[in-house]
Amino acid sequence: MSVPRRDRRLVLVGLVVLASTLLPGCSDRPGPEAVLHGFSTAWSKGELRFSRQLADERGRALDGEAARRQLTGLLGDLKDLRPVVGFQDPIEQDGDDATATLTVAWPLAAKVRWDYEVPVRLRRTGDVWRIVFGPTTVHPDLTASDRLTLQRTAGAARGAILDGAGQPIVTQRPVVVVGFQPSAIRDLTLAMAQLKVEVNTVEPAVAFPDLPDRIKAAKPDAFVEAVTLRRDKYLKIRAGLQSIDGTRFREETRSLAPTATFARALLGVTGEVTREIMEKNPGTYQVGDRVGLSGVQHRYDGRLRATPAMRVDIAAVPGRPARTLFTSDAIPGDTVRTTLDQAVQTAAERALAGQSGRSALVAMHTGDGALLAVANGPDGGQQNLALLARVPPGSTFKMVTALGVLAAEAATAETIVPCPRTLTVDGRTFTNAHGMALGDVPLRVDFARSCNTAFAALAPRLGADGLARTAESLGIGKDWEIGMEAFWGQVSSGGSATER
Repeated sequence: MSVPRRDRRLVLVGLVVLASTLLPGCSDRPGPEAVLHGFSTAWSKGELRFSRQLADERGRALDGEAARRQLTGLLGDLKDLRPVVGFQDPIEQDGDDATATLTVAWPLAAKVRWDYEVPVRLRRTGDVWRIVFGPTTVHPDLTASDRLTLQRTAGAARGAILDGAGQPIVTQRPVVVVGFQPSAIRDLTLAMAQLKVEVNTVEPAVAFPDLPDRIKAAKPDAFVEAVTLRRDKYLKIRAGLQSIDGTRFREETRSLAPTATFARALLGVTGEVTREIMEKNPGTYQVGDRVGLSGVQHRYDGRLRATPAMRVDIAAVPGRPARTLFTSDAIPGDTVRTTLDQAVQTAAERALAGQSGRSALVAMHTGDGALLAVANGPDGGQQNLALLARVPPGSTFKMVTALGVLAAEAATAETIVPCPRTLTVDGRTFTNAHGMALGDVPLRVDFARSCNTAFAALAPRLGADGLARTAESLGIGKDWEIGMEAFWGQVSSGGSATER
């Protein structure tokens, strides 16, 4: 039977489709490129145990969990870090074997990255491509018994915090670290009592609740830090401190403001990294690192913190010294510039010096809104009340109320608004300072004399949300993005007649 040419072509296509359905689905199996992409992604995410396309040196399938354990052992100090892993084109294929180059970038610190390349092999068994995984897949110089170590060595200064003129506020200043050598203490109780007496003459608030336990737990020749004093304060009590059994001293520099109280709540403090901070930032810190714990020091710690010198080694083993794979120099921290004026800040703190209760003061430059002083209490304050406290605004808010009424044309400056001694709204009685009563007077007089009852009577003219809308138009409640957390005010809408 003869078949027309067009029909013959259709028959041939049908035979090809039929043949492809009878083959074992090889076209659906991922090729070398897809396998490399999957492996790179899994390693970058720390999910190597989920990989299904790994092989041992003989090309046999390798369990993902076994590969993860092997990788963790090889990485050593780097095991909690996440590298950025990719691969380069071209992928060279020779029958059932293929080779490619992985690119590995380890973020050792915010400003330090260790980059290298790794040749990697792939092998096809049947119709499945797998990565031949082993120590050299991690780094070309590694063997099965090796382990990587990461050493950090401090050697650069923390960045300075500057004022609005670019002059340093917080910078490196000399300090003396006072500590104890446990083996040199004859009477621990007496030593603690003497230490408290001496230190409290220059730092009245310092206590040492856990120091005795730390001394008892330390090695005999260890240096157990007790307190860090600015050098000028240390010199005042040096003789007394040196007379205490077991005291030892270490001169250092620390990132400090001009005085212990200068803009204390705003600028914040530094201290040794805590366990909580280390757990939240795996691989970033090591025990003994100094970090920002509050204020600007904490908010901008990543910018201010110096980067230590770093070295990645293959750990030494019996008969073979350590081998260095990567080094980097220490990098000083960057500066952070504020708008503070040191003279104005000092004046603001002097103004609060006589206050016995909680107090705060903010000085602004009216031209551009720059904060010139942010002062808290007579001792710098533990809390930044100047930016975070929530307090009723008092009569200053009559400016917002008056603007709302005038803008809504609910009254003019000459509109008569009575100012009685008291005004009752839904059972709540409002009064004026000192029992003032002005009688029937224009709104401008009510405003000038700050009549509470007159302004309370204006509430219905503003409606349910008029006060909130007017406050918003003035920027109250808006985030002004000054670089630090702050409370920008809140004016609610609606509510009862008394609330309005």
